[in-house]
Amino acid sequence: MGKAIGVVVALVLVAGVVFYFVSDPFKTKVDVRMEQATKWTPENIHKDPAGYMAFAVGQADKTVEALSARRIGLSQQRSNNDKMLQKASKDLDTAKKLFDQFRAAYKEASAANTWPKEVAGTQYQEADLKKQIMSLKGKVDSLEQQTTQLASIQKTIGTHLDQLDQKLTDTKTTKTDLAQKLEIVKANKAIENIDSLKSDVDALAGVADFLTQTEKTPSVDQLIQQQQSTVSDADFNNILNAK
Repeated sequence: MGKAIGVVVALVLVAGVVFYFVSDPFKTKVDVRMEQATKWTPENIHKDPAGYMAFAVGQADKTVEALSARRIGLSQQRSNNDKMLQKASKDLDTAKKLFDQFRAAYKEASAANTWPKEVAGTQYQEADLKKQIMSLKGKVDSLEQQTTQLASIQKTIGTHLDQLDQKLTDTKTTKTDLAQKLEIVKANKAIENIDSLKSDVDALAGVADFLTQTEKTPSVDQLIQQQQSTVSDADFNNILNAK
């Protein structure tokens, strides 16, 4: 008997689900009932103003926590990014000096045809010195790209942090205002300016979209892609004679 009842109930549920998707009037009625039962509609707010205000204060608390956590993460990212930028800038200076040194040595040996040529304590044949110069040029280009990207990321993080600070200030102000209204509602058993109040609470939920945007700051690894290319004699001559 119990199994039979279970089968009947299951069939009724399946039929209800199917009917929900094929019948627009039935779907509308169900959606309205669900909204009335699960969301703070103006009607539900009027029925339980204190409950709604308590919910609103809770939403403000969650928003402050989310913003604060994101700010900590961005601050750490900015600190790490700054260290990477300083290192990249230092490495770039070193790479540029070595490139200039090796390029000058190549020009000198090439003009006098004195091979091998000693550079930085190592003897180089012409072909090997040429490869070393090209390698250094690639390193310089890569580090220049990296420092530019790191500086851009640092600027973006700074902008996000400024926006987060403003959001935090606004949300804390909203939370204080909601807490005060909660006490008023508890005393008066009524609530005023529902539309405006609901708009403020809905705005708290909108912070989630803002937090998603701040997570789109790219990492250096995502931006930097080493590109391999064949270098012709003409390319090498341009590099060698570049100012």
